[in-house]
Amino acid sequence: MTADVDVINRHIFSKGNIQASPAEIQQLNSKPPVPFKASYLTGPVDAGYRVFLTGYASKLLMSEKKLEFGRLLERSINSLRSNPRPTDGYLKKGTVDTRILDSNAFSIWYKVHSGQILIYNIEPKESVQTNRDKLEKPDVYKVIRNSQGNWESSGRVSSVNTSYAAVNGQSNNLAKATWLMGAHLDFEFGKGNIKEYTLFHNPSVGFKGDTWNRYRINLVRQLMLQKNSASCCRMRR
Repeated sequence: MTADVDVINRHIFSKGNIQASPAEIQQLNSKPPVPFKASYLTGPVDAGYRVFLTGYASKLLMSEKKLEFGRLLERSINSLRSNPRPTDGYLKKGTVDTRILDSNAFSIWYKVHSGQILIYNIEPKESVQTNRDKLEKPDVYKVIRNSQGNWESSGRVSSVNTSYAAVNGQSNNLAKATWLMGAHLDFEFGKGNIKEYTLFHNPSVGFKGDTWNRYRINLVRQLMLQKNSASCCRMRR
């Protein structure tokens, strides 16, 4: 199935709640779409429409399969094989060929053409995402630039041992804060100059202001700030 990747990317960037950096989404979607097969099915699947996922949608599906609604999401996607235009789906406003399937927990963005379906975005419903964000607590993470040049968390840390650090002060969840604060650092200090940084994560919802204030105080105590710009700073060694 052919699709204009640039159009898809622009649509995700302008209308979606992206869970990866724009650069990573472009990298993922530059690869050929992958065929979908639900993990609970055995044997070949020949009947109905063929379903494909872009690289970004495939990444989202793999992440969701590890979480509580993974099987529900797979069943929703698999249902498109027999009914690509379900009654609980609709044509997305402002588009001519993008359809939305609203399941109980997700909105699935896709196109239909010549007996094939291309899924290019999967978003948790606002209530699902809010409940997940409430589980996040103020914490400190080490973030590294991976082999593809994208930022990813390598886990929690108890001390700062990187030359750069950033405070997520915009109430983003961890997934977005990881790449967004990395982008701020790249802009401030030059992309390619930074391979890792420490993220002081401010969760979106579900924490007390006093708790976060204590984290901010600890950050100031540890960093010995040399330069401060947009919540990004370089540490004095």
